[in-house]
Amino acid sequence: MELFSRAARYFEAVAREGSVRAAARAINVAASAVNKHILELERDIGVPLFSRTAQGLRLTAEGKILAEHLRHWMQDARRTRELIEDLSSLRSGHVRIGVVEGLLDFLLNGPLPEFRQLYPQVGVDVGVATSTELQRQLVEGDCDIVIAFNPRPNAAFGIRACAPCHVGAIMAPGHPLAEQPLLTLEMLAGLPVGVPSGTPRLSSVIELAEERTGVKLWRASRSTSVATLKRMASEPPFVAIFTDVEIHAEAQAGVLIHRRLTGDPFAPMLLTVLAREDEDPGFATEAFLSLLSTRFLAAFGAT
Repeated sequence: MELFSRAARYFEAVAREGSVRAAARAINVAASAVNKHILELERDIGVPLFSRTAQGLRLTAEGKILAEHLRHWMQDARRTRELIEDLSSLRSGHVRIGVVEGLLDFLLNGPLPEFRQLYPQVGVDVGVATSTELQRQLVEGDCDIVIAFNPRPNAAFGIRACAPCHVGAIMAPGHPLAEQPLLTLEMLAGLPVGVPSGTPRLSSVIELAEERTGVKLWRASRSTSVATLKRMASEPPFVAIFTDVEIHAEAQAGVLIHRRLTGDPFAPMLLTVLAREDEDPGFATEAFLSLLSTRFLAAFGAT
């Protein structure tokens, strides 16, 4: 049973996607039907909800107010439905998880399949983004649980588990630098280095270290794909720069090793499990949080 009218759902999709065509693709409805309901909604409300320009659709001031309130109403409706299901002992529901790419393998190969076995009726969505973007999604209600680095304080969410981690170079066990317990940036000079381009904070730390040491790394590869850089790092003399927690599985399997980079600005980072604290999370979210925190502790020595 849908709690919201088609017009409301179509309007929310257009506001989110930015155009009628994109919204129609996202919700698998004909664009003409979406446009028809938007026009009817504007007539019923008595004000335009979108400005129609050559560049596309833009929310009017009235449209922004409606979109913001509608998004919150839909989130409240979803949580209300989960609470009702809990009371009925259905043990179903839905949980949305956001994770940085480097921790995706940990999630997919541990907590997630275990959770699916325990609660097969609970739906799980998994999204990958940067730590900054994941925190924004959590605050805006687009995620229920987030695994991210170095969160900024926010009253909307709290840290459920955390673990220190360190920036360093990953490489094959047979790499010449593998015998060194600690590395400096100077030791990487002249080597082909892979740098993840989807993590702005790590990139800024590397650039600051280069500025302070006068060492310019040979960025042989930049990629948004963690998996691609890991594969490259498995073939000497290539190395890639990551935190130690991002190669947890590969280190256990003996495929890759991590050697910490020392000196300022390579300070320890904090890997965290975050969840909203300003509302009842519902059964599905609490159940996954409990399992995730336990596995997080076992893998990373979290607190």
